Amino acid sequence: MAKTYKGTLSLEWYNKQKSILLQKEEFKNDLDIPAPKINWVNKDEALFYEINEKEGKGDNPYWVDRNDIRVKEARPLILQKLYKAVEKNKVGTIPGTNKEFIIKESIEDELEVDNLLIKGDNLLGLNTLKKIFDNKSDAEKIKCIYIDPPYNTGSAFEHYEDNLAKSEWLTLMRDRLVLMNKILRIDGMIFIQIDDEMLAHLKLILDEIFGQENFITTISVKMSRSTGVKMAHVEKKPSRYKEHILLYAKSKDNFKVFPQYIKLNKWDKRYNSYITNFESNPKEWKIQTLTEVFKLKNITNEDEQFNFIKQNSMRIIRLAENNQDVFVSTIGKKYFQEILTSTGLEKYAYNGSKVLFAKDKFKIVDGKEELAEDAGDFWNDIVDHINDLHNEGGISFKNGKKPEFLLKRIINLSTEENDFVLDCFAGSGSTCCVANKMKRKWIGIEIGSQAETHFLKRIKNVIKGNENRGISKDNDVNWQGGGSFKYYHLGPSIIEYKKDGTIDFTGP
Repeated sequence: MAKTYKGTLSLEWYNKQKSILLQKEEFKNDLDIPAPKINWVNKDEALFYEINEKEGKGDNPYWVDRNDIRVKEARPLILQKLYKAVEKNKVGTIPGTNKEFIIKESIEDELEVDNLLIKGDNLLGLNTLKKIFDNKSDAEKIKCIYIDPPYNTGSAFEHYEDNLAKSEWLTLMRDRLVLMNKILRIDGMIFIQIDDEMLAHLKLILDEIFGQENFITTISVKMSRSTGVKMAHVEKKPSRYKEHILLYAKSKDNFKVFPQYIKLNKWDKRYNSYITNFESNPKEWKIQTLTEVFKLKNITNEDEQFNFIKQNSMRIIRLAENNQDVFVSTIGKKYFQEILTSTGLEKYAYNGSKVLFAKDKFKIVDGKEELAEDAGDFWNDIVDHINDLHNEGGISFKNGKKPEFLLKRIINLSTEENDFVLDCFAGSGSTCCVANKMKRKWIGIEIGSQAETHFLKRIKNVIKGNENRGISKDNDVNWQGGGSFKYYHLGPSIIEYKKDGTIDFTGP
Protein backbone atom coordinates (compact mmCIF):
# COMPACT_ATOMS: atom_id res chain seq x y z
CA MET A 1 0.00 0.00 0.00
CA ALA A 2 1.06 3.57 -0.51
CA LYS A 3 2.63 5.24 2.51
CA THR A 4 0.51 8.37 2.14
CA TYR A 5 -3.24 8.61 1.80
CA LYS A 6 -5.29 11.36 0.21
CA GLY A 7 -8.92 12.13 0.97
CA THR A 8 -11.57 10.63 3.20
CA LEU A 9 -14.70 8.55 2.75
CA SER A 10 -17.36 11.24 2.34
CA LEU A 11 -20.23 12.51 0.23
CA GLU A 12 -20.01 15.77 -1.69
CA TRP A 13 -22.89 17.74 -3.17
CA TYR A 14 -23.62 21.19 -4.54
CA ASN A 15 -23.49 23.91 -1.85
CA LYS A 16 -22.78 21.31 0.85
CA GLN A 17 -21.58 24.00 3.28
CA LYS A 18 -24.73 26.13 2.92
CA SER A 19 -28.29 25.93 4.17
CA ILE A 20 -31.45 26.53 2.14
CA LEU A 21 -33.56 29.58 2.93
CA LEU A 22 -37.03 29.32 1.46
CA GLN A 23 -38.03 32.42 -0.48
CA LYS A 24 -41.39 33.62 -1.73
CA GLU A 25 -39.96 34.09 -5.19
CA GLU A 26 -39.06 31.04 -7.22
CA PHE A 27 -35.34 30.27 -6.99
CA LYS A 28 -33.67 30.04 -10.38
CA ASN A 29 -30.17 28.97 -11.28
CA ASP A 30 -28.97 28.71 -14.84
CA LEU A 31 -25.78 26.91 -13.86
CA ASP A 32 -25.38 23.17 -14.27
CA ILE A 33 -25.53 21.73 -10.76
CA PRO A 34 -23.30 18.66 -10.41
CA ALA A 35 -24.73 15.43 -9.03
CA PRO A 36 -23.67 14.25 -5.56
CA LYS A 37 -20.40 12.33 -5.61
CA ILE A 38 -18.77 9.92 -3.21
CA ASN A 39 -15.15 10.47 -2.22
CA TRP A 40 -12.81 7.95 -0.66
CA VAL A 41 -9.18 7.52 0.27
CA ASN A 42 -6.97 7.65 -2.82
CA LYS A 43 -9.96 7.91 -5.16
CA ASP A 44 -7.72 9.36 -7.86
CA GLU A 45 -5.53 6.27 -7.87
CA ALA A 46 -5.92 2.61 -8.85
CA LEU A 47 -5.16 -0.61 -7.00
CA PHE A 48 -2.58 -3.01 -8.38
CA TYR A 49 -2.41 -6.59 -7.10
CA GLU A 50 0.19 -9.26 -7.31
CA ILE A 51 -2.04 -12.18 -8.29
CA ASN A 52 -2.04 -15.29 -6.12
CA GLU A 53 -3.19 -17.84 -8.70
CA LYS A 54 -3.43 -20.70 -6.22
CA GLU A 55 -5.67 -18.92 -3.72
CA GLY A 56 -7.60 -17.02 -6.37
CA LYS A 57 -7.10 -13.50 -5.05
CA GLY A 58 -4.81 -10.52 -5.18
CA ASP A 59 -1.98 -10.32 -2.67
CA ASN A 60 -0.51 -7.13 -1.24
CA PRO A 61 -2.51 -4.47 -3.10
CA TYR A 62 -0.88 -1.09 -3.47
CA TRP A 63 -1.92 2.23 -4.92
CA VAL A 64 -0.69 3.30 -8.35
CA ASP A 65 -1.57 6.04 -10.81
CA ARG A 66 -4.81 5.28 -12.68
CA ASN A 67 -2.87 5.48 -15.93
CA ASP A 68 -0.20 3.07 -14.72
CA ILE A 69 0.42 0.62 -17.54
CA ARG A 70 0.18 -2.33 -15.14
CA VAL A 71 -3.54 -1.71 -14.58
CA LYS A 72 -4.17 -0.72 -18.20
CA GLU A 73 -2.44 -3.70 -19.78
CA ALA A 74 -4.51 -5.82 -22.17
CA ARG A 75 -2.89 -9.21 -21.81
CA PRO A 76 -3.13 -11.85 -24.53
CA LEU A 77 -5.58 -14.73 -24.24
CA ILE A 78 -3.83 -18.10 -24.33
CA LEU A 79 -6.08 -20.94 -25.46
CA GLN A 80 -5.95 -23.96 -23.19
CA LYS A 81 -8.66 -26.03 -24.83
CA LEU A 82 -11.78 -25.80 -26.92
CA TYR A 83 -14.69 -27.93 -25.71
CA LYS A 84 -17.54 -28.84 -28.03
CA ALA A 85 -20.58 -31.01 -27.29
CA VAL A 86 -21.27 -33.41 -30.15
CA GLU A 87 -24.68 -35.06 -30.34
CA LYS A 88 -25.04 -38.78 -30.81
CA ASN A 89 -27.89 -41.26 -30.53
CA LYS A 90 -28.09 -43.16 -27.28
CA VAL A 91 -27.31 -46.83 -27.71
CA GLY A 92 -30.42 -49.00 -27.85
CA THR A 93 -32.85 -46.20 -28.75
CA ILE A 94 -34.54 -45.08 -31.98
CA PRO A 95 -32.36 -42.44 -33.72
CA GLY A 96 -33.49 -38.90 -32.96
CA THR A 97 -35.65 -39.84 -29.97
CA ASN A 98 -33.15 -39.90 -27.13
CA LYS A 99 -30.05 -37.84 -27.69
CA GLU A 100 -26.90 -37.59 -25.64
CA PHE A 101 -23.68 -35.66 -26.02
CA ILE A 102 -19.99 -36.39 -25.86
CA ILE A 103 -17.40 -33.64 -25.45
CA LYS A 104 -14.73 -33.22 -28.07
CA GLU A 105 -11.62 -31.40 -26.89
CA SER A 106 -9.24 -29.52 -29.16
CA ILE A 107 -6.31 -27.11 -28.92
CA GLU A 108 -7.23 -25.55 -32.27
CA ASP A 109 -9.06 -22.22 -32.15
CA GLU A 110 -12.42 -21.88 -33.92
CA LEU A 111 -13.65 -18.35 -34.59
CA GLU A 112 -17.33 -19.35 -34.65
CA VAL A 113 -17.17 -20.43 -30.98
CA ASP A 114 -18.15 -17.32 -29.00
CA ASN A 115 -18.44 -18.60 -25.43
CA LEU A 116 -15.35 -17.85 -23.34
CA LEU A 117 -14.14 -18.96 -19.92
CA ILE A 118 -11.17 -16.81 -18.94
CA LYS A 119 -8.97 -17.64 -15.97
CA GLY A 120 -7.32 -14.54 -14.56
CA ASP A 121 -7.80 -11.24 -12.77
CA ASN A 122 -11.02 -9.61 -13.93
CA LEU A 123 -9.54 -6.10 -14.28
CA LEU A 124 -6.91 -7.38 -16.68
CA GLY A 125 -9.48 -9.61 -18.35
CA LEU A 126 -11.79 -6.65 -18.90
CA ASN A 127 -8.90 -4.69 -20.40
CA THR A 128 -8.49 -7.50 -22.91
CA LEU A 129 -12.22 -7.73 -23.64
CA LYS A 130 -12.38 -3.98 -24.22
CA LYS A 131 -9.64 -4.27 -26.81
CA ILE A 132 -11.53 -7.13 -28.51
CA PHE A 133 -14.90 -5.37 -28.51
CA ASP A 134 -13.43 -2.06 -29.66
CA ASN A 135 -13.08 -3.75 -33.05
CA LYS A 136 -16.66 -5.04 -33.15
CA SER A 137 -19.97 -3.43 -34.06
CA ASP A 138 -22.33 -2.31 -31.32
CA ALA A 139 -24.66 -5.24 -32.05
CA GLU A 140 -21.82 -7.68 -31.30
CA LYS A 141 -21.12 -6.25 -27.84
CA ILE A 142 -22.47 -7.34 -24.44
CA LYS A 143 -26.23 -7.10 -23.91
CA CYS A 144 -26.37 -8.06 -20.23
CA ILE A 145 -23.82 -7.94 -17.43
CA TYR A 146 -24.62 -9.61 -14.12
CA ILE A 147 -22.11 -9.53 -11.28
CA ASP A 148 -22.26 -10.66 -7.68
CA PRO A 149 -19.10 -9.01 -6.30
CA PRO A 150 -17.67 -9.52 -2.80
CA TYR A 151 -19.77 -7.41 -0.47
CA ASN A 152 -17.04 -6.09 1.83
CA THR A 153 -18.87 -7.46 4.87
CA GLY A 154 -15.79 -8.86 6.52
CA SER A 155 -17.01 -12.45 6.24
CA ALA A 156 -14.48 -13.83 3.78
CA PHE A 157 -15.81 -16.52 1.48
CA GLU A 158 -13.85 -19.67 1.04
CA HIS A 159 -12.99 -18.64 -2.51
CA TYR A 160 -13.22 -14.83 -2.29
CA GLU A 161 -11.17 -12.21 -0.52
CA ASP A 162 -14.15 -10.31 0.91
CA ASN A 163 -12.62 -8.29 3.77
CA LEU A 164 -11.35 -5.38 1.68
CA ALA A 165 -11.38 -1.97 3.32
CA LYS A 166 -14.09 0.32 1.93
CA SER A 167 -11.71 2.51 -0.03
CA GLU A 168 -10.03 -0.50 -1.58
CA TRP A 169 -13.41 -1.98 -2.43
CA LEU A 170 -14.68 1.24 -3.98
CA THR A 171 -11.54 1.54 -6.09
CA LEU A 172 -11.76 -2.09 -7.15
CA MET A 173 -15.38 -1.67 -8.23
CA ARG A 174 -14.94 1.73 -9.90
CA ASP A 175 -12.10 0.61 -12.17
CA ARG A 176 -13.96 -2.50 -13.29
CA LEU A 177 -17.29 -0.75 -13.81
CA VAL A 178 -15.67 1.82 -16.09
CA LEU A 179 -14.53 -1.01 -18.36
CA MET A 180 -17.84 -2.85 -18.18
CA ASN A 181 -19.64 0.28 -19.31
CA LYS A 182 -17.43 0.49 -22.38
CA ILE A 183 -18.19 -3.02 -23.65
CA LEU A 184 -21.98 -2.83 -23.26
CA ARG A 185 -24.24 -2.46 -26.26
CA ILE A 186 -26.11 0.84 -26.54
CA ASP A 187 -29.25 -1.05 -25.44
CA GLY A 188 -27.35 -3.09 -22.86
CA MET A 189 -27.79 -3.16 -19.10
CA ILE A 190 -25.96 -4.15 -15.95
CA PHE A 191 -27.31 -5.93 -12.86
CA ILE A 192 -25.21 -5.83 -9.68
CA GLN A 193 -26.25 -7.85 -6.64
CA ILE A 194 -25.28 -6.25 -3.34
CA ASP A 195 -26.25 -6.25 0.34
CA ASP A 196 -27.28 -3.37 2.61
CA GLU A 197 -23.72 -2.61 3.70
CA MET A 198 -22.45 -1.26 0.38
CA LEU A 199 -25.67 -0.49 -1.50
CA ALA A 200 -25.55 3.29 -1.06
CA HIS A 201 -21.82 3.50 -1.82
CA LEU A 202 -22.18 1.41 -4.96
CA LYS A 203 -25.11 3.41 -6.30
CA LEU A 204 -23.13 6.65 -6.10
CA ILE A 205 -20.28 5.08 -8.08
CA LEU A 206 -22.74 3.82 -10.69
CA ASP A 207 -24.31 7.28 -10.91
CA GLU A 208 -20.88 8.71 -11.75
CA ILE A 209 -19.99 6.06 -14.34
CA PHE A 210 -23.34 5.27 -15.99
CA GLY A 211 -25.07 8.57 -15.19
CA GLN A 212 -27.96 9.20 -12.82
CA GLU A 213 -30.25 9.41 -15.82
CA ASN A 214 -29.52 5.76 -16.66
CA PHE A 215 -30.52 4.37 -13.27
CA ILE A 216 -33.52 2.10 -13.82
CA THR A 217 -34.43 0.58 -10.45
CA THR A 218 -33.31 -1.28 -7.35
CA ILE A 219 -34.73 -4.79 -7.23
CA SER A 220 -35.20 -6.31 -3.79
CA VAL A 221 -34.74 -10.09 -3.71
CA LYS A 222 -35.90 -12.26 -0.83
CA MET A 223 -32.95 -14.63 -0.31
CA SER A 224 -33.70 -16.33 3.01
CA ARG A 225 -36.48 -17.27 5.44
CA SER A 226 -37.07 -16.71 9.15
CA THR A 227 -35.09 -19.75 10.25
CA GLY A 228 -31.60 -20.60 11.42
CA VAL A 229 -28.95 -18.50 13.13
CA LYS A 230 -30.46 -15.15 12.16
CA MET A 231 -33.42 -15.80 14.47
CA ALA A 232 -31.10 -15.81 17.50
CA HIS A 233 -30.68 -12.02 17.22
CA VAL A 234 -34.21 -10.81 16.46
CA GLU A 235 -34.36 -8.90 19.75
CA LYS A 236 -31.31 -6.83 18.76
CA LYS A 237 -32.25 -5.93 15.18
CA PRO A 238 -34.69 -6.95 12.44
CA SER A 239 -33.62 -10.08 10.61
CA ARG A 240 -32.20 -9.57 7.14
CA TYR A 241 -33.92 -11.57 4.42
CA LYS A 242 -33.17 -9.58 1.29
CA GLU A 243 -30.42 -8.54 -1.06
CA HIS A 244 -30.54 -5.85 -3.71
CA ILE A 245 -29.89 -5.74 -7.43
CA LEU A 246 -29.01 -2.34 -8.89
CA LEU A 247 -30.09 -2.07 -12.52
CA TYR A 248 -28.57 0.52 -14.85
CA ALA A 249 -28.92 1.00 -18.58
CA LYS A 250 -26.11 1.92 -20.92
CA SER A 251 -28.58 4.40 -22.42
CA LYS A 252 -32.07 4.82 -21.01
CA ASP A 253 -33.26 6.11 -24.39
CA ASN A 254 -32.47 2.70 -25.90
CA PHE A 255 -33.48 0.64 -22.87
CA LYS A 256 -36.07 -2.11 -23.16
CA VAL A 257 -36.90 -5.08 -20.95
CA PHE A 258 -39.05 -8.16 -21.39
CA PRO A 259 -41.62 -8.26 -18.53
CA GLN A 260 -41.32 -11.16 -16.10
CA TYR A 261 -44.09 -12.67 -14.00
CA ILE A 262 -44.47 -14.39 -10.65
CA LYS A 263 -46.87 -17.30 -10.31
CA LEU A 264 -49.81 -16.71 -7.96
CA ASN A 265 -51.46 -19.40 -5.87
CA LYS A 266 -54.70 -17.60 -5.07
CA TRP A 267 -57.45 -16.41 -7.39
CA ASP A 268 -58.59 -12.79 -7.13
CA LYS A 269 -62.25 -13.23 -6.18
CA ARG A 270 -63.11 -9.71 -7.34
CA TYR A 271 -63.23 -11.22 -10.82
CA ASN A 272 -66.71 -12.62 -10.27
CA SER A 273 -68.74 -11.47 -13.29
CA TYR A 274 -69.29 -13.81 -16.26
CA ILE A 275 -70.36 -12.57 -19.71
CA THR A 276 -72.89 -15.14 -20.95
CA ASN A 277 -73.05 -13.83 -24.53
CA PHE A 278 -69.49 -12.67 -25.16
CA GLU A 279 -69.82 -13.06 -28.96
CA SER A 280 -72.57 -10.41 -29.08
CA ASN A 281 -72.16 -6.65 -29.39
CA PRO A 282 -70.70 -5.33 -26.09
CA LYS A 283 -73.80 -3.16 -25.58
CA GLU A 284 -75.84 -6.38 -25.39
CA TRP A 285 -73.59 -8.26 -22.96
CA LYS A 286 -75.42 -10.08 -20.15
CA ILE A 287 -73.77 -10.79 -16.79
CA GLN A 288 -74.04 -13.61 -14.26
CA THR A 289 -71.94 -14.08 -11.15
CA LEU A 290 -69.40 -16.90 -11.19
CA THR A 291 -71.20 -18.36 -8.19
CA GLU A 292 -74.37 -18.63 -10.27
CA VAL A 293 -72.47 -20.13 -13.21
CA PHE A 294 -70.79 -22.76 -11.02
CA LYS A 295 -74.16 -23.69 -9.55
CA LEU A 296 -75.83 -23.97 -12.97
CA LYS A 297 -72.98 -26.09 -14.35
CA ASN A 298 -72.64 -28.12 -11.13
CA ILE A 299 -68.94 -27.24 -10.75
CA THR A 300 -68.16 -27.72 -7.05
CA ASN A 301 -64.52 -28.84 -6.96
CA GLU A 302 -62.05 -25.92 -6.54
CA ASP A 303 -59.65 -27.30 -9.14
CA GLU A 304 -62.49 -27.68 -11.63
CA GLN A 305 -63.66 -24.14 -10.85
CA PHE A 306 -60.18 -22.78 -11.49
CA ASN A 307 -59.90 -24.70 -14.77
CA PHE A 308 -63.24 -23.22 -15.83
CA ILE A 309 -61.97 -19.72 -15.02
CA LYS A 310 -58.76 -20.34 -16.97
CA GLN A 311 -60.61 -21.68 -20.02
CA ASN A 312 -63.15 -18.83 -19.97
CA SER A 313 -60.92 -15.96 -18.83
CA MET A 314 -62.01 -13.83 -21.82
CA ARG A 315 -65.56 -13.84 -20.41
CA ILE A 316 -64.76 -13.15 -16.75
CA ILE A 317 -64.45 -9.53 -15.62
CA ARG A 318 -64.52 -7.06 -12.79
CA LEU A 319 -65.09 -3.30 -12.71
CA ALA A 320 -62.53 -0.80 -11.43
CA GLU A 321 -62.87 2.91 -10.79
CA ASN A 322 -60.90 5.11 -13.19
CA ASN A 323 -60.64 8.90 -13.12
CA GLN A 324 -59.53 9.34 -16.73
CA ASP A 325 -61.91 11.59 -18.64
CA VAL A 326 -62.65 8.93 -21.22
CA PHE A 327 -64.06 6.65 -18.49
CA VAL A 328 -65.77 9.43 -16.50
CA SER A 329 -67.64 10.40 -19.67
CA THR A 330 -69.45 7.04 -19.58
CA ILE A 331 -71.07 7.64 -16.17
CA GLY A 332 -74.79 6.97 -16.42
CA LYS A 333 -74.38 4.70 -19.44
CA LYS A 334 -75.21 1.34 -17.91
CA TYR A 335 -74.01 -0.79 -20.75
CA PHE A 336 -70.62 -1.99 -21.95
CA GLN A 337 -68.85 -0.05 -24.67
CA GLU A 338 -65.48 0.10 -26.38
CA ILE A 339 -63.49 3.28 -25.80
CA LEU A 340 -60.12 4.64 -26.94
CA THR A 341 -57.76 5.97 -24.24
CA SER A 342 -55.58 9.07 -24.64
CA THR A 343 -52.64 6.78 -25.42
CA GLY A 344 -54.53 5.01 -28.19
CA LEU A 345 -55.37 1.81 -26.30
CA GLU A 346 -58.68 0.04 -26.90
CA LYS A 347 -60.47 -0.62 -23.61
CA TYR A 348 -63.97 -1.33 -22.34
CA ALA A 349 -66.01 0.87 -20.01
CA TYR A 350 -69.22 0.50 -18.02
CA ASN A 351 -70.98 3.35 -16.20
CA GLY A 352 -67.74 5.25 -15.50
CA SER A 353 -65.67 2.18 -14.61
CA LYS A 354 -62.93 0.37 -16.48
CA VAL A 355 -63.59 -3.25 -17.39
CA LEU A 356 -60.78 -5.61 -16.35
CA PHE A 357 -60.63 -9.07 -17.93
CA ALA A 358 -59.44 -12.19 -16.13
CA LYS A 359 -57.44 -13.18 -19.22
CA ASP A 360 -54.94 -10.47 -18.31
CA LYS A 361 -54.22 -12.28 -15.03
CA PHE A 362 -52.78 -15.27 -16.92
CA LYS A 363 -49.20 -15.05 -18.18
CA ILE A 364 -46.54 -17.40 -19.49
CA VAL A 365 -44.30 -18.42 -16.58
CA ASP A 366 -41.48 -20.90 -17.24
CA GLY A 367 -43.14 -21.99 -20.46
CA LYS A 368 -46.62 -22.57 -18.99
CA GLU A 369 -49.71 -20.38 -18.82
CA GLU A 370 -50.19 -19.55 -15.15
CA LEU A 371 -52.12 -17.22 -12.91
CA ALA A 372 -49.45 -14.57 -12.39
CA GLU A 373 -48.57 -10.97 -11.71
CA ASP A 374 -45.77 -8.71 -12.88
CA ALA A 375 -42.56 -9.43 -10.95
CA GLY A 376 -41.85 -5.70 -10.64
CA ASP A 377 -38.97 -4.74 -8.36
CA PHE A 378 -39.74 -7.10 -5.45
CA TRP A 379 -38.85 -10.72 -6.17
CA ASN A 380 -40.24 -12.59 -3.19
CA ASP A 381 -40.38 -15.95 -4.99
CA ILE A 382 -36.61 -16.44 -5.39
CA VAL A 383 -36.38 -17.82 -1.85
CA ASP A 384 -38.46 -20.81 -2.99
CA HIS A 385 -35.44 -21.91 -5.05
CA ILE A 386 -32.84 -21.66 -2.28
CA ASN A 387 -33.28 -25.06 -0.62
CA ASP A 388 -31.51 -27.04 -3.34
CA LEU A 389 -28.95 -24.34 -4.09
CA HIS A 390 -26.02 -26.29 -2.67
CA ASN A 391 -26.68 -29.07 -5.19
CA GLU A 392 -26.99 -26.86 -8.27
CA GLY A 393 -24.24 -27.46 -10.76
CA GLY A 394 -22.96 -30.48 -8.85
CA ILE A 395 -20.24 -28.46 -7.13
CA SER A 396 -19.78 -26.96 -3.66
CA PHE A 397 -19.29 -23.20 -3.41
CA LYS A 398 -20.38 -22.23 0.09
CA ASN A 399 -22.22 -18.88 0.28
CA GLY A 400 -20.97 -17.98 -3.20
CA LYS A 401 -23.67 -19.37 -5.49
CA LYS A 402 -26.84 -17.65 -6.62
CA PRO A 403 -29.87 -19.75 -7.62
CA GLU A 404 -30.21 -20.51 -11.31
CA PHE A 405 -33.84 -19.38 -11.18
CA LEU A 406 -32.74 -15.86 -10.22
CA LEU A 407 -30.24 -15.73 -13.07
CA LYS A 408 -32.82 -17.08 -15.50
CA ARG A 409 -35.17 -14.22 -14.62
CA ILE A 410 -32.43 -11.62 -15.09
CA ILE A 411 -31.40 -13.09 -18.45
CA ASN A 412 -35.02 -13.38 -19.62
CA LEU A 413 -35.68 -9.81 -18.52
CA SER A 414 -32.77 -8.38 -20.48
CA THR A 415 -31.86 -10.59 -23.45
CA GLU A 416 -32.97 -12.74 -26.34
CA GLU A 417 -31.39 -15.87 -27.76
CA ASN A 418 -27.81 -15.37 -29.03
CA ASP A 419 -27.31 -12.14 -27.05
CA PHE A 420 -24.07 -11.90 -25.08
CA VAL A 421 -24.09 -12.25 -21.26
CA LEU A 422 -21.01 -11.39 -19.16
CA ASP A 423 -20.12 -12.26 -15.57
CA CYS A 424 -16.63 -11.11 -14.59
CA PHE A 425 -17.02 -12.25 -10.95
CA ALA A 426 -18.02 -15.66 -12.26
CA GLY A 427 -17.36 -17.80 -9.17
CA SER A 428 -18.77 -21.27 -9.76
CA GLY A 429 -20.06 -20.28 -13.20
CA SER A 430 -23.79 -20.10 -12.41
CA THR A 431 -24.47 -17.15 -14.73
CA CYS A 432 -22.73 -18.67 -17.72
CA CYS A 433 -24.24 -22.12 -17.17
CA VAL A 434 -27.73 -20.62 -17.10
CA ALA A 435 -26.95 -18.51 -20.18
CA ASN A 436 -25.82 -21.65 -22.01
CA LYS A 437 -29.02 -23.49 -21.11
CA MET A 438 -31.00 -20.49 -22.39
CA LYS A 439 -29.14 -20.36 -25.72
CA ARG A 440 -27.32 -17.13 -24.97
CA LYS A 441 -23.67 -16.47 -25.71
CA TRP A 442 -21.57 -15.95 -22.61
CA ILE A 443 -18.23 -14.80 -21.21
CA GLY A 444 -17.08 -15.61 -17.68
CA ILE A 445 -13.93 -14.42 -15.91
CA GLU A 446 -12.72 -16.09 -12.73
CA ILE A 447 -9.42 -15.87 -10.92
CA GLY A 448 -7.44 -18.70 -9.40
CA SER A 449 -7.83 -22.46 -9.25
CA GLN A 450 -11.62 -22.39 -8.87
CA ALA A 451 -11.84 -21.44 -12.54
CA GLU A 452 -10.98 -25.09 -13.17
CA THR A 453 -12.18 -26.86 -10.02
CA HIS A 454 -15.61 -25.21 -10.10
CA PHE A 455 -16.48 -23.28 -13.25
CA LEU A 456 -14.82 -25.52 -15.86
CA LYS A 457 -16.09 -28.70 -14.24
CA ARG A 458 -19.63 -27.35 -14.05
CA ILE A 459 -19.91 -25.97 -17.59
CA LYS A 460 -18.54 -29.22 -19.05
CA ASN A 461 -21.31 -31.10 -17.25
CA VAL A 462 -23.83 -28.62 -18.67
CA ILE A 463 -22.86 -28.99 -22.32
CA LYS A 464 -22.62 -32.76 -21.94
CA GLY A 465 -26.16 -32.85 -20.56
CA ASN A 466 -25.15 -34.32 -17.20
CA GLU A 467 -26.50 -31.36 -15.20
CA ASN A 468 -30.24 -31.69 -14.54
CA ARG A 469 -30.72 -29.42 -11.53
CA GLY A 470 -31.53 -25.71 -11.36
CA ILE A 471 -33.55 -24.62 -14.40
CA SER A 472 -32.75 -27.72 -16.48
CA LYS A 473 -36.22 -29.26 -16.15
CA ASP A 474 -38.22 -26.04 -16.61
CA ASN A 475 -40.75 -26.35 -19.43
CA ASP A 476 -39.19 -23.54 -21.43
CA VAL A 477 -35.66 -24.95 -21.00
CA ASN A 478 -35.82 -28.79 -20.98
CA TRP A 479 -32.04 -28.94 -20.97
CA GLN A 480 -30.45 -32.02 -22.51
CA GLY A 481 -27.02 -30.70 -23.44
CA GLY A 482 -25.20 -28.92 -26.23
CA GLY A 483 -22.94 -25.97 -26.85
CA SER A 484 -19.26 -25.17 -26.97
CA PHE A 485 -16.75 -22.85 -25.34
CA LYS A 486 -13.10 -21.90 -25.28
CA TYR A 487 -11.07 -21.99 -22.10
CA TYR A 488 -8.36 -19.34 -21.91
CA HIS A 489 -5.70 -18.23 -19.47
CA LEU A 490 -4.73 -14.60 -19.36
CA GLY A 491 -1.18 -14.44 -20.61
CA PRO A 492 1.70 -13.25 -18.43
CA SER A 493 2.52 -9.57 -18.25
CA ILE A 494 5.02 -8.24 -20.73
CA ILE A 495 5.88 -5.46 -18.29
CA GLU A 496 8.80 -5.57 -15.87
CA TYR A 497 8.58 -2.82 -13.27
CA LYS A 498 11.99 -1.97 -11.84
CA LYS A 499 12.81 -0.68 -8.39
CA ASP A 500 13.86 2.70 -9.77
CA GLY A 501 10.35 3.19 -11.19
CA THR A 502 11.26 2.50 -14.81
CA ILE A 503 9.71 -0.27 -16.87
CA ASP A 504 10.93 -2.76 -19.44
CA PHE A 505 8.84 -4.72 -21.92
CA THR A 506 9.74 -8.39 -21.82
CA GLY A 507 7.46 -9.56 -24.62
CA PRO A 508 8.31 -9.98 -28.27
